[in-house]
Amino acid sequence: MLAANKSKKKQYLFIVSIFLFLLALVFLFYSLYLLPYLLLNFTYDVPEFIVLLLEKIQAYYDYPVNKSKILLWILLFIPGVLISYVSYYFSNADKKES
Repeated sequence: MLAANKSKKKQYLFIVSIFLFLLALVFLFYSLYLLPYLLLNFTYDVPEFIVLLLEKIQAYYDYPVNKSKILLWILLFIPGVLISYVSYYFSNADKKES
């Protein structure tokens, strides 16, 4: 009975780590996708909510354009790094128990 419970826990941790890994990839690739727009002012198909969020940061916090672009990029990049670390921790949790 105890072995079956460990097996279910390992399976659950594996599924959660895969989901978190995919979520981290979305955040990281999306932040890399926006990098030319934010740093070099390239014009391409940037979603409207990014432009609106950039304007809201500038208006609400009274930041200049460059600081608000850096803040927006950090808001997308740091969660990707943190989620990838949690995914790595969950995927190796079963190895630590053995």
